[in-house]
Parts: sequence; C-alpha cells; structure tokens
Amino acid sequence: MSDSDDIMQRLTAIDNRLSAIERFLAGGAVNTQQEVSKSGNVPSLSVTEYILQLKPSSDVDRTVIFASFLEEYRNLASFTSDDIASLFMEARIKKPANVPDKIGKNISKGLLMPAGEIDGKKTWKLTMTGQAYVKELKNGQ
Repeated sequence: MSDSDDIMQRLTAIDNRLSAIERFLAGGAVNTQQEVSKSGNVPSLSVTEYILQLKPSSDVDRTVIFASFLEEYRNLASFTSDDIASLFMEARIKKPANVPDKIGKNISKGLLMPAGEIDGKKTWKLTMTGQAYVKELKNGQ
C-alpha cells in the first residue's frame, strides 16, 4: 500500500467518525461499530470485546494489546500514554498507577518503539515483533 493510499484511508476513517459524531449530536441513529471501522468489510470491535478475546494476564500485556487496538481499530499511526490510559478506562479495567512504566516494559521487550512527539508528548508504535506477538495471542484464542 502506498503512502497516499494510507493517507486516503485515514482521511476516510476520520471523515466517517466525524459524520457519526455529527449525526449523534443531531440526535440521529448511529451505528458507530460499523462507521468507525477501518474498512467497509472489516467489522469493528469495542476495546472491551478486543481485550476479552485476547485474555491478557498482566497490565504490560494489556498495554501492548491496547496499542494494537489503537493501530488496528482507531487508525492511529502512533499513540501517547494518555491514549493507553483512556483505553483502560473505556474497557472498564483498573488503570495502572504508572502507564508509562508499562509502555517502557514493552519497549524493553521489543514490542513497542518510540515514534516521536505530538504536541510535546512522547508517542510510540508497535514494532513488527509487537505485531507478531499480538497476532500470536489472537491465534491462541
């Protein structure tokens, strides 16, 4: 996939989410599961469904799974520790006291890597090893 195709997919996903939010605010019916999905033929999952399917045993594993969720279902190229923290809350799982520590442990394991900064906040992304790790968890269901 070329960079321009990737950009177009992201812009389409953003436009779909914005349209869904506008309809919601206007009081219209919204099927956000379908509308915010990455592509028309891949149904979206909630973060709760995603985490329940993969059954992580620790906050470090939950963190890398949330990173995968952000990339796969929220179309984020990179994420902040705040993004991960908000997914703990969204999934109704007690947020660890130190989310950056969980990210750091995944960096040490080679599952996450630094991706720069956005608005002065450090960002990270999954490594190829991290993608393979989450794929193994999915296959072990």
